[in-house]
Amino acid sequence: PVDANRSIAFASVQAAAGQSLGRAAYNFDDIIGEASATLGLSAASIDIRRNSARDSADIGWFVVTFNGTPAVTLPDPVGDWRLDETSWNGTAGEVADSSGNGLDGVRVGTATPQPARVCNGASLNGSSDYLQIADNNLLDITNTLTVMAWVRPDVIPASGLKSIISKDENFEFHINTAGNIYWWWHDSGGTSHTLTSSGAALSPGNWYHVAIVYDAGGTQKIYIDGVERASGTRAESLRTNADPLQIGADQGFPGREFDGLIDEARVYAAALSAAQVTVAMNETRPCPVQRLAWYPMDEASWSGTPGEVTDASGSGNHGVRVGNAQTVVDGKVCRAGEVLNEGDAIDSGVDLNTTVGPAGTVSFWFRPNWTDTGAQRNRNRVLFDASLGNKYFKLAKRRGSGGRTRLTLLFEDSIDRDFFVSANVPQFNSGSWVHIATTWDYGANRFQIYVNGSVVADVTRATNGNMPDLNSLYFGDNRTSYNPYAITRVADASFDEIYIDSRVLGPAEIQADMNATHPCPGLLDRFVIAHDGAGINCLAETITVTAIAADGSTLAGYTGSIDLDTQTATGSWSLNSGNGSFADAVADDGLASYQFVTADAGVASFDLDYRSGPASIDVDVFEGMIRDDDTEGNLVFSPSGFVVTAAPLSNPPPALIDPAIAAQTAASDFPLYIAAYGQTSTDPVCGIIEAYDGAKTLKFWSSYNDPPTGTLPVSIDGVTIAGSEAAAAAQTVSFTQGQAAITVNYADVGDIDIALKDDTTGNPSLPTGIRGASQPFVVRPASFVLSNILRSSDGVANPAATDENGAVFIAAGSPFSVTVTAVNSLGNTTPNYGQETSPESVRLTASLVAAGGANNPPLAFTTGFGSFSNGVATGSDFSWGEVGIITLTPSVGDGDYLGGGDVTGTASGNVGRFTPFDFNVTLDNSPAFATACGSFTYLGQAFNYATAPQVTLSARNSSGAITQNYDNDWWKLADFSESYAHNGGLPGSVTLDASGAGHAAIVCSNCAGTVTTTFNGSLSYTTSTLETLPFNGAVDISFPVTDSDGISYAGNPFTISAIGFDAGGEQRSGRGFAQDVYGTYANLGDVLNLPVGTQYYSASSTWLDNLADSCTTYSYVGADSGITTAATPASPVSVAAGKGDLAIQLTGDSGAPGGVTTYTFTWPGWLTGTASASATFGIFRGDDRFLYWREAP
Repeated sequence: PVDANRSIAFASVQAAAGQSLGRAAYNFDDIIGEASATLGLSAASIDIRRNSARDSADIGWFVVTFNGTPAVTLPDPVGDWRLDETSWNGTAGEVADSSGNGLDGVRVGTATPQPARVCNGASLNGSSDYLQIADNNLLDITNTLTVMAWVRPDVIPASGLKSIISKDENFEFHINTAGNIYWWWHDSGGTSHTLTSSGAALSPGNWYHVAIVYDAGGTQKIYIDGVERASGTRAESLRTNADPLQIGADQGFPGREFDGLIDEARVYAAALSAAQVTVAMNETRPCPVQRLAWYPMDEASWSGTPGEVTDASGSGNHGVRVGNAQTVVDGKVCRAGEVLNEGDAIDSGVDLNTTVGPAGTVSFWFRPNWTDTGAQRNRNRVLFDASLGNKYFKLAKRRGSGGRTRLTLLFEDSIDRDFFVSANVPQFNSGSWVHIATTWDYGANRFQIYVNGSVVADVTRATNGNMPDLNSLYFGDNRTSYNPYAITRVADASFDEIYIDSRVLGPAEIQADMNATHPCPGLLDRFVIAHDGAGINCLAETITVTAIAADGSTLAGYTGSIDLDTQTATGSWSLNSGNGSFADAVADDGLASYQFVTADAGVASFDLDYRSGPASIDVDVFEGMIRDDDTEGNLVFSPSGFVVTAAPLSNPPPALIDPAIAAQTAASDFPLYIAAYGQTSTDPVCGIIEAYDGAKTLKFWSSYNDPPTGTLPVSIDGVTIAGSEAAAAAQTVSFTQGQAAITVNYADVGDIDIALKDDTTGNPSLPTGIRGASQPFVVRPASFVLSNILRSSDGVANPAATDENGAVFIAAGSPFSVTVTAVNSLGNTTPNYGQETSPESVRLTASLVAAGGANNPPLAFTTGFGSFSNGVATGSDFSWGEVGIITLTPSVGDGDYLGGGDVTGTASGNVGRFTPFDFNVTLDNSPAFATACGSFTYLGQAFNYATAPQVTLSARNSSGAITQNYDNDWWKLADFSESYAHNGGLPGSVTLDASGAGHAAIVCSNCAGTVTTTFNGSLSYTTSTLETLPFNGAVDISFPVTDSDGISYAGNPFTISAIGFDAGGEQRSGRGFAQDVYGTYANLGDVLNLPVGTQYYSASSTWLDNLADSCTTYSYVGADSGITTAATPASPVSVAAGKGDLAIQLTGDSGAPGGVTTYTFTWPGWLTGTASASATFGIFRGDDRFLYWREAP
């Protein structure tokens, strides 16, 4: 027992093999009970400290004795290339050295990381791929050296070597033709030496650990899978150089590039023991976290098929397009995905909270179709969204400041609290790519936004540490209708190279993703070889090689380098057709190479001269790991056979016989020519065998190459032939001096060939008879016939209108269906059309028959014709985006049926009439009425437009484009009639009088589907009650737009709302007034002032002087009685600030003093005014200070 208060017990010591910790201090603070420590083998003392004393209690030196065998340890490597990266793109330093010495490398060619022996490794194509590490003094190793790697060869070289690792003269080791390891080096004096393994030959498709060990003390060893397979006793130092280290290649020796996978490459400056090699071989480690998704967006097109948006990360998180999202050719790297319209998006299928989790990164390239200026600045757009229910996680473009764009990451936590992270970034511009990344870590409450590889926002937010329940991640549009911040607009942009990770990536990793690139599809998928299956030893056999993309189409842009191999080490090659570089370095070794060029369009032909060797050969074509698909079968050579040509041979025949057969037409007869050719025991001269003469019994059979099956047979000379050699039946063919003509007919379509044999010859060397075959040739349809042109929405048949007055078929841009039938020259269906390996389809070309204009856009469709069945297909999403009548002409979908050229079918009858889909109406300006009287307008006073409304009416198709052919006689929209109304409530006595208002009549003459009109005239508010409270005037103008076909504006009626006034909208009820005036004035020259002015009925229900009136003009007429007067100002008078007083001057008085002048007033029609007023001279008016007075007696 241990006294916890005063003693410390050290009970045992344990040593762990493999550790060397040196003189380690082990601190045990107040340990109660037993304690154990794990010490390295070199530990010599233990320092024990009591926590309560805070001082060191050194209990002396210990001698510790260990039993057992010391562990095997490894020295630190000079270079350690684990090759675990997820991608390479040729960027310096991308191939990481894990030794800590910084010997990072770069991929050359298209080398790519792929799952390998331990995590990832390098996949090398055997022709142009390798990894290169620049020379470094650390690699100048002279005395003790170990180099190792895991390798999985895909081929063992038929000749030469395939390199594993090379530093040239310093060391290099390869796989030789026997599958053994061949090691070559120079000693310091420049003498070359070699060592070759034995007893463990490598074979394709298997993993092997290979290590070479050099000790200048006199030992060299090769280990394969930890077992010594070669040894030497050289005792010289190694030669150093300034060459790079190459993994998978040997500098200066093209053709030695490794074909397969290499992993875990290491270099040690030590001679490892066998035990150490084994330890290194068996080392493993946890693999880097697998990327959740990488969407290169390189598919040729999307159709809404689940899984069509390929996840190239290997995680299998394939996505799908939503709506009409589609790929485009001009991506940042190869193709891109484009999201244009509301309802379109790219659904990753990756659930943000369950699949990614509370920490993650999303990065992508983004190219808007808009520039973030003007009105666009106010348009909030969705970049990605994973909202679900009432929880959101969204990245959006919002209005920035200072000419910049604002990126905002909006998100919630699991208890429904809202957060955002924002950053102003350089302005987004139409057509310009920008790289965007976001990271989140709910646990650490840290959220980031990157733009073009730089952090623009790095903040903490006080979440509860938990991510809410979310949906799969959409790119380009809202995931659900839950949208609390009204971010409603689609991205209207392209996306490329989308990466999704379930961890927070650092700046270097995000920058690496930003800079990543890759080869573009159509990527090479395989090669297809074509030959006739039967060769003659003395006659060059033509062999055609076609590069094929993953979708089965010819890879017309292929520019790679291929190797040709008979696999028998015999045969010489020559170029038949092709524009690239050809090489047959060694005659009659069965090998050659060819470099394709763009002008080859993915196809080249070669002639094989095969005079000896095994009769049956399998020609091999490859570029690295990509090989031919072996569908051509073996090529069987014999001394003599049949040659099949499209024209009879001359005799003697030409040095080079052309076996090509032009494309033929289904169900039409065509001739072929057969020649018995070669050498016989009695005629050793190579040529036509003239002795083969007269009636011969031959057996014919056909082969379906593409499509690989068929239902209709081939006939020769009117006799149906079999579809296989086993079923071939004899028929007689007449030969003349070795040659014969036959007539062939095939009622279907496709790529076929015809084989034949004469098995009656009795030649012991040819037990199955002399034989031959045609080159594959194409039979194409004679025509295409269209039928059942129907409106897709309701199945209404095309009425085939002839002019603008004909029956309506469909609105421009709306879908209609068409059925097409591929037919032969007899008019019968060709059932194999559309069943090709890469199915052929049919395209439709529209020809304009009648319209109001000349615009003829191509037909639009998403799917077009679906799959063919028995030569018939129907497409239901065709549309034509214009107004008019067209015909449709069918032809081969890609313009080239299996390389045999185009076929143009019979044009349809008239299709139409097509009408607009709808009308769009826009207000082109900001209209306003002119305030009639300064800052107000009197009730009853007419007001005109200061800015008259201008509207544009456009006929459109379903996509919103203007139908330019809706013009002249095809314009069906009569003029409209508008209505006018006050915007809001009016006093009960007031009405709006618009009898004087209207618009310019609309006329379409060469208007290209668009007309513009302007409103005109005047309006007024009138009242039946003078005492009407003031109100603000505002007018709505509404009008419906519907043409004679019923095509209308979707929001009918179109309304111009609340047209106001330019200087004030108040409407006032007004009146004019004049007041009688009198005075004692009776002397000539005296002046009386007659008050005159305007008033309005105020909001306080009283009449007030209208001080704002400086626009009213009145007129007057005076009538003198007993006096003469003169009034100023003269009539008419304009009031100012509501005042227009008259000054009345007495100018004559012929009778008793005094008199009266009466004035009659005329006011504007909208004012009710005082009719008359008088000015009286000679009467004392009194004093306002007295109620009563009288004259004293």
